[in-house]
Amino acid sequence: MEYKLVKTLSYKGLVEEVNKLIKEGWVPQGGIFEDSAKNCFQAMIKKS
Repeated sequence: MEYKLVKTLSYKGLVEEVNKLIKEGWVPQGGIFEDSAKNCFQAMIKKS
């Protein structure tokens, strides 16, 4: 299994990147996270 952490500067960018990765076989793992600097994160997994 592979693990990837997506980091963007906006929710819109996060949605675009996550949707792109879903089409490539990645699956979101858990919810999104936003830090105090307004970075948005989403963990993704993919079975090898």
